[in-house]
Amino acid sequence: MKNSTQIQSSNLCSVYLEPKSCPAFANRNYEELWLYKNQISEIEAGAFRGLEQLKKLSLSHNELSSLAAGIFSDLPKLERLDLSQNKLTEIQSHLLDGLYSLKDLSFWNNKITTLHPGCFSTPSPT
Repeated sequence: MKNSTQIQSSNLCSVYLEPKSCPAFANRNYEELWLYKNQISEIEAGAFRGLEQLKKLSLSHNELSSLAAGIFSDLPKLERLDLSQNKLTEIQSHLLDGLYSLKDLSFWNNKITTLHPGCFSTPSPT
């Protein structure tokens, strides 16, 4: 492998990351990132900074119970976001801010009881 920035896809399924938070992937040219089945319970602000080329992100089958507004705002080219099979109970306002290319979104099999105003709206890019 010449240069790790040449890799366009990373599958970290069931590697059980420690601590149980989403790692930072700054300065990668990934187009796909598969983080399912890792028992991830939180995603820190800026975890996706530097992944502007990302088109597909799977965080399914984890332990996520909440997501901060704008957590995906560094992913303007993201087309597919899979958040299925988590423990989400509410969808925050502005959760999808910055996701101008989003075409496929899955919240399947969560325990969502509350949808906050504006949770599915995305302001136009400036």
